Amino acid sequence: MHVDCQKMMEYPLKHASAFEGALYGILLACMIIYLAKWAGVISFLSLLFLALLRYALKNTIKEK
Repeated sequence: MHVDCQKMMEYPLKHASAFEGALYGILLACMIIYLAKWAGVISFLSLLFLALLRYALKNTIKEK
């Protein structure tokens, strides 16, 4: 019972942290693109590609 109550209390905090992290990521990407212009766009696309590749590899490894 205690574990269930603890999970219920931490549930909104986890979602708030995920939302905050996504918001900070979007704001950081906008700042980089605004300040660095084309170099920022290229670096942001590179980082996005690497993050997607990492996500795909992680899911592939989980399936095996």
